[in-house]
Amino acid sequence: MIAPQPWTVAWVDPIHSVPALLLLAVLAYRLPALSEGGAARSLWLALLALAGGAVFNITPIASVVLATMGPSGQAVLVASCSVLASAFVLRLLAQTTGTRNGRTVTWLTAVVLLAMSVPLMVTTPASPRLSLTQQPLEPTAAGAAWLVHSVAVLSLLGWALLAGALLCRRYSRQAAPGPLRTRLYLIGLGCLTGCGFLVARVAVLVIGLVDPAGQWAAVGLTVRNVFLAGALLLIATGAGWPQLVGALSAASTEVASARSLLRLRRLWRLMVGVAPGIALTPSPVIRLLSGPLSLRERLYRRVMEIRDGLMALSPYADVDLREDVTASAVALGSPAATAEVVAEAVWITAALRAKDAGLDPSNDVEVISTAHRGGADLGAEVAWLVQVARAHARWPLTRRMVAEHLDDPVERAA
Repeated sequence: MIAPQPWTVAWVDPIHSVPALLLLAVLAYRLPALSEGGAARSLWLALLALAGGAVFNITPIASVVLATMGPSGQAVLVASCSVLASAFVLRLLAQTTGTRNGRTVTWLTAVVLLAMSVPLMVTTPASPRLSLTQQPLEPTAAGAAWLVHSVAVLSLLGWALLAGALLCRRYSRQAAPGPLRTRLYLIGLGCLTGCGFLVARVAVLVIGLVDPAGQWAAVGLTVRNVFLAGALLLIATGAGWPQLVGALSAASTEVASARSLLRLRRLWRLMVGVAPGIALTPSPVIRLLSGPLSLRERLYRRVMEIRDGLMALSPYADVDLREDVTASAVALGSPAATAEVVAEAVWITAALRAKDAGLDPSNDVEVISTAHRGGADLGAEVAWLVQVARAHARWPLTRRMVAEHLDDPVERAA
């Protein structure tokens, strides 16, 4: 068994596991691409190979593979994922540009797989307990086999990464601003970062040749793996960019809905106290059939309940009160929008006082059917009610307008 590397934390290997999980999530979401064929299928298969390489590099999994297959088997398994990913990327580029090189890529991939696997499988590394990437190269058959293995893999991988970066750069310039351009930028940047991984891996090989003691090998391996993680994250993010944007937008909507629910809670409780029947509580059967409501659905329901409560208060307050308060607030220098919010809050206070005092509601149809101010859609309506709730709860201007328009002169003097 190999010891955890410096970048691992208690056998949790974020530098490999995080890109692997992201790639697996993108693969699961884009599974229908297999039936689409063409470039979509090639991209999905390339991502699958990349995900396989990332999974087999996770330290706990790598240690199990090393213990069962040995250093040669582990190196061949991980490198096979890189070779297959390169082959599918080259196939994708050919399908995108219309180049007919499918047979050439197939033969070249087969040659690389043989060149990088056969020499390792017929030789024995110097230390059976260490991965081949963790020991210096030695002038032995095993060292030569490892060198041939690395050159074969890096050649095909470098070709695929450089071609991918150039193609993404070309098409991103032609694409209009939007998700497609962002997607191409991210994948192209991931390919460039992958080129950095190749440079770091070559540096590790050179260090193994000139520094048999391996004093700088750990530093080189760490840099190499950082580049690898960055490349995988960028490519996975670019491949799943539309889905990622959609998920972030949905999460942002839920967070905003939760915040609005909290801000409207006090006003909603006031309305439920006025008219308990406004609470839209579905029956257990309906809840079972429809499932739990999302936060946005709960917010929509709460807005309707508050509006029903305001309608229930309509017969208890003077319809002209809003205009009077608005004029007074504007005269004091408040903006018209702020004055309207304050007027609505004062109107609610007046209606609540009248109802609590047991006054008879008005029978005037014009008063009862008076439309309340608000927004044209759910977002604008929520923003309006949140402002009203704040004004009713704690705005000093609201208290001043209440004292001026609702309190008796004796109370104001006191």
